[in-house]
Amino acid sequence: MATGHSARCRCSRSSASGPSLAPHTFRWAGSAGSRSPPPSQLACSRARCLTWLAVAASIPVGLLACALLVINNLRDIPSDELAGKRTLAVVLGDQRTRALYTACVALPFAVAVVMAPAAPLTLITLAAVPLAAPPVRQVLRATAGRGLIAVLGETGRLQLAFGLLLTVGLAVRF
Repeated sequence: MATGHSARCRCSRSSASGPSLAPHTFRWAGSAGSRSPPPSQLACSRARCLTWLAVAASIPVGLLACALLVINNLRDIPSDELAGKRTLAVVLGDQRTRALYTACVALPFAVAVVMAPAAPLTLITLAAVPLAAPPVRQVLRATAGRGLIAVLGETGRLQLAFGLLLTVGLAVRF
């Protein structure tokens, strides 16, 4: 398509999962004579629209990814301070970083509950709560150093389980 060609996003303004957040008109930003849209436009043309449910589903996934980063940075606070690095964990300090980790692990379950009216099976993510408890307990007990390596692995398993359960909860409709 040539530069300046307009296309309409074909998503409906509202659906069972709520109103779309996507812009309904966009312009191709490719060079003149280009036959395919740029990658930024492919997202709209392939996904059709971005619903509030899609945005909500991205929040717990992102929070659990952040939990992995936070626990890794928590483990590295002493060496980062010695090296003069100013990571978020160094700036927040040990106790606040532990609180941040706990929030990053707990909030995904709250978001799943908020999504339940639109996608009731997202509540199956609550089956992953037993995987969340041990790493949070370790972090709140002030485990440090090598002890946090196990927490890192447990957090990764939690992220995997939660992600799989969320996918099933969003994919299955009844």
